[in-house]
Amino acid sequence: LGKHAAQGSDPFPKRVRFVTWTLKFSRCHWIEVLGLVEHYQRAEIDAHFVGDGSIAVAEPVNITRFAIHAPDVLGEQGTVIIAGKRVELPREASRAKSLLFELLDGKWICSGPLDSARLTGKLPGLQGPIDDAFSRPFLCVRGTGTPWNPRVAHWAEANLNRFADEWRRHYRGYLPIKDDTEVTQEDVERCNLILFGDPGNNVWIRKVVAQLPIQWTRNDVRLGAQKHRSADHVLQLIHPNPLPGASGRYVVLNSGHTYHDAELRFSYMVFPRLGDWAIVQVGDNPPEKKDTPVDETVLDSGFFDEQWRVAK
Repeated sequence: LGKHAAQGSDPFPKRVRFVTWTLKFSRCHWIEVLGLVEHYQRAEIDAHFVGDGSIAVAEPVNITRFAIHAPDVLGEQGTVIIAGKRVELPREASRAKSLLFELLDGKWICSGPLDSARLTGKLPGLQGPIDDAFSRPFLCVRGTGTPWNPRVAHWAEANLNRFADEWRRHYRGYLPIKDDTEVTQEDVERCNLILFGDPGNNVWIRKVVAQLPIQWTRNDVRLGAQKHRSADHVLQLIHPNPLPGASGRYVVLNSGHTYHDAELRFSYMVFPRLGDWAIVQVGDNPPEKKDTPVDETVLDSGFFDEQWRVAK
């Protein structure tokens, strides 16, 4: 170990073979993955410098866009070859700090310097799933108004209480919680908002629900082709917060961590149990005590596509 530590790591290794399953972990040395065909499926990219100062990239697997952060080594005559085909580079390529490559209509192109690109959809740090919202500052928001459906409201309150209790016991702290009437614009700009309730009793759910890829009325909840009664069904999901000033932040509906006491006993069991969304059937009886299991059944769960739409 001492021998390798003394030598140090090479910041620009000649070859990078990078495998990832999510944009949460997107970069290895001078290669950064910026778009996937499908999240939580194996993605691989293999790139290396060739003798003339060019870079060759094998056909990326499950990847729609990536960046090379070492284009200055290309020089004026350097090239980039992807899947055996030379990619035309813009004039400013030799001066750019990073170059963006995208797969369009089955063909790889260079979209120019990364710092001038306007990327949409899922991005590193804003890619889900639900549990990712709790890796940065967040605020739980309790609905205080009149709910559309009392059973869902009781379940949401029990779910929030469970999250607060688990957070206190396992993370040795108090869960940040505010009533919906107390949330400020500063909270919106600083925190991921974790909203509990329904559009009837939580003003912040009312503000965002029309801008999410779902439909939620007094009578039913819809996600894609799925439709359920809102009297005893609820959606859990994560999505970029669409509110003004909330760029780079998440909004979450009705979910704390998707793992609970049984998993929190062992560190190797602490990983997401749901994707970007879940459809939950709410039971008849709200728990009487905090340590009583919440009466719920997860009917389905999945991921949004790379544009945060319901996958077809």
